Amino acid sequence: MSQTLLKPTIDQDFKPFQVLEAAEFSQQILWDIQNAKDFIFIKSFLWRNDEAGRELAGALLDAANRGVQIYIIKDKKGAVFEYGEGNGQSFFHDEPLTDPIAFGQSRIIRHYYQTETDPPAKNEMLDDFVTHRGIEALYDYKLSDHSKVIVIDGKISFTGGINFGSNEFHHQFSPDDKRLIDYMVRIEGKREAQALLKTLDGTVEPADEEGLDVTFIHEIEFGKARINQDLARFIIETRGQMRQMIAFHSEPEYCEAIAGLLVHGVPATLITPSRPSTNRYSNPIFLKKLAAISQRKGDLNVAFHPQTFHAKIVHDDERARLGSQNQSMPDGLVAETVIHTEKPEYVAKIKEVVDNEQARCEIFSGRDLQEILKERYPFWSNLDRIAIERTGLAAEHTVARRKTKKVNAHRKICRELIAKVLKKME
Repeated sequence: MSQTLLKPTIDQDFKPFQVLEAAEFSQQILWDIQNAKDFIFIKSFLWRNDEAGRELAGALLDAANRGVQIYIIKDKKGAVFEYGEGNGQSFFHDEPLTDPIAFGQSRIIRHYYQTETDPPAKNEMLDDFVTHRGIEALYDYKLSDHSKVIVIDGKISFTGGINFGSNEFHHQFSPDDKRLIDYMVRIEGKREAQALLKTLDGTVEPADEEGLDVTFIHEIEFGKARINQDLARFIIETRGQMRQMIAFHSEPEYCEAIAGLLVHGVPATLITPSRPSTNRYSNPIFLKKLAAISQRKGDLNVAFHPQTFHAKIVHDDERARLGSQNQSMPDGLVAETVIHTEKPEYVAKIKEVVDNEQARCEIFSGRDLQEILKERYPFWSNLDRIAIERTGLAAEHTVARRKTKKVNAHRKICRELIAKVLKKME
């Protein structure tokens, strides 16, 4: 049994809408699970077999033993990163040799980005967890769905960028230099929870979102690019000035959208990790292209964050987006879930988070930006690694497109589980 938790401190002025960093999120979600009465739905890309992953699973087992129904959709695609990063352990996919392709990809990631992981090991909790009568888990499908979503009792919703692992979910288990900076939004309200689930299910209607202060966005069909186009349009239609805190960049459509702002005199600030965990050589190319444009015309600031972060936030003076969507995947090949809000109080709350992170950064612009990019990311000395990274991404995208029908069939099975959760809310 898990220990009794202290009630998290909530900003009462923003109780319906909270932006939580990792330590706050882990405390809050464990509290909400402990107090769940009816059901818990979780959709996750990564779930590591480490202290944090097992703590979360233990809390869910306790809830299931109380009679709470647990529904889980865990993307098997995430196993590549579970094997190749962190402690190298996967909670659900603890026998990597049954998927030699995924395990091989993870070894390439481990070698290429020089990550240190432990050898794969059996998860002693797994059998009891997935065979529990109160837990229904789908975890054998490669869904290419990067979303992180939790709904509890049909009245509490979470979405954002945090995975379930010690370096993200629960910082007390991770050394300072291994912690990833990331955020989740917690929203209270039955209509909001229902709109989020219907968005995942593909059945949301305008009437479902009428009067809500947030809009949920999710890519249903593999191979479509609606969510990519939506983010590019958000950037192009910037109101005032644009600021974003994004972990991974590379896609030309976003570079072109930001370049368009600069050409038209719209100020832009990009907060980016000094040393990304992946996409390490594509990020600087993206930034160098924008720096060259801003040198001729435009107001671009690049803020280098001292820690590795995994956050995905974009906002202007009146609107904000927060979720799981980076700027590194093309053509809808990876599903994402984000929230969009134009409620001034909610936008201000997200801006505050970005303000706090930007205050920790080194900020460069103009010629200084070009010089620091040349100094930190010399092109010719990294040419081989740039080529390998770009070739690997291109090959991954090519293979993914060939599996469109299979992925969409598996996503349909998962939507049937979501429909069952929605039925419980009627």
